[in-house]
Amino acid sequence: MRYAFLDLASAEPKRYLVVDANLAEDEIADQVWAKVSALLPSADHDGAEPEPLADGVPTPPPMADVHYQPPGPTLSHVEAHR
Repeated sequence: MRYAFLDLASAEPKRYLVVDANLAEDEIADQVWAKVSALLPSADHDGAEPEPLADGVPTPPPMADVHYQPPGPTLSHVEAHR
C-alpha cells in the first residue's frame, strides 16, 4: 500500500506531500504547514490567482468570496408565510 501512495505522489507532486514519519513532530508539522500555506491565498490577497492544485483541478476562490446558501427555505421565506 505504501508504494502505491508513493507512486501517486511521484505522479502528482502538487497533490501529495511525502513526509518522513521518523522526523520529530515539530518538523513534520512545519513541512505540512509549509505545503498547506503555499496553497492558501495570502491574507493580503493582491489579486493574483494561486497556483492550481493539479492539472484540471480548479483552485477554490478565497474564502471571503464564498457565499453559502443553505438548501431549502430561508428564514425570511418562512416568516413571509406566517
